[in-house]
Amino acid sequence: MYNSGEIKALIDGNLHNSEIFWVDVHVNPENHIIVVLDGDKGVKIDDCKKISRLIEGTLDREIEDYDLEVTSFGIGKPLKMLRQYLANLGRKAEVILADGMKYTGRLQSANETEIVLNNENKKKKKKNENTIQTIKFQDIKTTKIIPDFGGSK
Repeated sequence: MYNSGEIKALIDGNLHNSEIFWVDVHVNPENHIIVVLDGDKGVKIDDCKKISRLIEGTLDREIEDYDLEVTSFGIGKPLKMLRQYLANLGRKAEVILADGMKYTGRLQSANETEIVLNNENKKKKKKNENTIQTIKFQDIKTTKIIPDFGGSK
């Protein structure tokens, strides 16, 4: 059976200094390989094809058979790594903390230890008030980007 470490190393070697990166690589006991890609500017189908061909050109099905699925990180999936937070700066996000508290706002910044959300509260008869929340990564259960189908970031 192949292991996720060797698949990750193979992908990393090919995507060095690329805008595309793997978010998750999983190999189940039946040798079904699932690779989830994301990108600083999104992922195109050609990016998935490139990684699929790389893996298929390196692993030998004659020696060990496998199934392969290469996909892009989807809408509504929780962010998993700092690079994804940085790629989504300015976008609206929903953050759920480990204690169940929920915050929604624009992702203003992110670093190795925390994120900052800017939440514009629209109140009747008052000016809009901005609330800034600084949230430590260790306190975050999930962060999901809220799609904006109006086209703005």
